[in-house]
Amino acid sequence: MTSCRLQAPLVDAALVVVALLDAVVMTDTDRPYADIVAVVAALALAVRRRWPYLVFALALPATAVSSAVVAGAVALYTVAVNTRNRRTLAVCTILYSICSAAAIWNHDIPTPTRVELLVSVGYNIATAAAAIFLGQLVQARRDLQQRLTEIHQAREHEQQLVAQTVLAKERAQLAREMHDVVSHQVSLITIQAGALQVNTSDPDTKTTAQTIRDLAVRTLDELRHMVTVLRASGTAPTELTPQPTLAGLRQMISNSGIGTRLDGDLPTDISAATQRAIYRTVQE
Repeated sequence: MTSCRLQAPLVDAALVVVALLDAVVMTDTDRPYADIVAVVAALALAVRRRWPYLVFALALPATAVSSAVVAGAVALYTVAVNTRNRRTLAVCTILYSICSAAAIWNHDIPTPTRVELLVSVGYNIATAAAAIFLGQLVQARRDLQQRLTEIHQAREHEQQLVAQTVLAKERAQLAREMHDVVSHQVSLITIQAGALQVNTSDPDTKTTAQTIRDLAVRTLDELRHMVTVLRASGTAPTELTPQPTLAGLRQMISNSGIGTRLDGDLPTDISAATQRAIYRTVQE
């Protein structure tokens, strides 16, 4: 895009030079006004990108009073590049063809025959059509490039969203596992260290148990903070499979190492969500 912007002034300057040469070579030296009009039309090409219709309007008199064709054709091409209105293009084509045909009567030549007039009109229409078609082709190419750029940007954005979604799910799942597994194990360490501190009479053992308990409590706080951060940066927590139920409650209690027992029968007619909530409550 930057290179195109840098090349545009060079292209315009080259077109101005070519149009000036065309005006000098093709205009009649016996009619100074024709030279002036042709030179003005050629110089106006320098601002054709900014004011295409003004440049085209300045090129029409030059087309009508001289044989210079570069300025008019380039001006018509510029209009075709910058407009999508078919009626505007048709009007510009007709005006250009009329002015080109009028140039025949502005030269010191015999009155053209009908065949010569038809050939001249056909040539002028073909020249105008070529400029129009070329301008529309360039416009379509630009639109296609812009559309492809938008599609590429949309795909990149979609890929970023997919990557962020996957990362958020992974973070949420990791947070769930840390909360359900690691935090539970650290809680057991804290409880066991506290029980050891209370039941032992050895001062060194009490000090060690207190240290272990303090470290476990600090680790548990850090884990909870990490879980909060992971959940905040992710989506809703994803469910892990298999989810705990009341059927695994007795085994969890027996593996905890705490002097705890479960009396009574566990209900089986409650929902899975309720069973999971009871399991997590006992686990904590």
